[in-house]
Amino acid sequence: LRGKDYSQRLLKELLKIAQAKHIQHLYAGVDEDNRASINALKKAGFVEVGRDSDNMLEFELNLS
Repeated sequence: LRGKDYSQRLLKELLKIAQAKHIQHLYAGVDEDNRASINALKKAGFVEVGRDSDNMLEFELNLS
């Protein structure tokens, strides 16, 4: 399923829903070895903001 832009389509729909519900921030946690997810999040505008207690990479998207 890689290379079909499914993740980008899903993220675009998620952003539409979040904006319709007036959500101001979205957060995502990703394993550092999951390059495909990291790239998809960055392409959608998410910014890496640190690591959580399980050492997962944390990403944030400001919608305001």
